[in-house]
Amino acid sequence: MTYKGIYRDGIVTLLGDVDLRNGATVDVNLRGKGKPQARRKSSGARPKAKKLTSAQIAAKSRPSAWDRMLQTKMTKKQRIAAVLAARGTWKDRADWKGKSTLQIAAELRTRASRRGRHV
Repeated sequence: MTYKGIYRDGIVTLLGDVDLRNGATVDVNLRGKGKPQARRKSSGARPKAKKLTSAQIAAKSRPSAWDRMLQTKMTKKQRIAAVLAARGTWKDRADWKGKSTLQIAAELRTRASRRGRHV
């Protein structure tokens, strides 16, 4: 419980309706002068935000490229080609014919490492 009071001549006088037993031990904390008590904002000032379900959040958000791709009438082969093209990767390049994926990855790494240098 918290009570407000005034200290005068060595005695703390509690204000308001106080229901303490005689001899009850209390702690007294000094409220600094000139430091007004923080005011609470009224709850009526702002309406509370509604909690949305994950389905409502998904409905409000923009569909990703993957979602749009799945909604179109594409075959699986066309979808894979679209994803690879979006990432800048081509599966059936003429210079990659007959090479393994490890050889292709090594070639791409050397190209990328040479890009920054003017060799």
